[in-house]
Amino acid sequence: MQSMIAKRVGYTMSEYHSDMVVHLLGLFGVVAGVPALILAAFLTAETVATIAATVLYGICFAVMIASSAAYNILANPNWEWLLKRLDHAAIYTKIAGSVTAFALMADQGHMLAGALWVVAAMGIGIKLYCPYRFKRIGLVLYLGMGWAVARKSDE
Repeated sequence: MQSMIAKRVGYTMSEYHSDMVVHLLGLFGVVAGVPALILAAFLTAETVATIAATVLYGICFAVMIASSAAYNILANPNWEWLLKRLDHAAIYTKIAGSVTAFALMADQGHMLAGALWVVAAMGIGIKLYCPYRFKRIGLVLYLGMGWAVARKSDE
């Protein structure tokens, strides 16, 4: 009978177990934390934009954690190719969702958020359809999206 733990070349059994624990804790955090975060937004938010930002952030966070957990925990060689692609594609969603949440709550940066979703869509397309062909471009997109929000304040 095949183990339920995903096999990674060079991992020890304790590394497998540690990886599983980290991902299960992440899933628990999402299941417990995201609804609580959204409820807190409904109870305290002064604007619909803040509630929308919280829901969007929670969804993007849940997608990223669930994709990572599925790829790193499930042991099915027939699905590994897809789970790995979804895991890597979900990172684009998380970055764009985080920036969009801040843009909505601050009521600024909407053009940046929109541009990041366009870049995220490109990155997701690359990761899903040709992940091995454009590795460097994918890395540049990850880093560029992350650094796009870092700018010098004029204040």
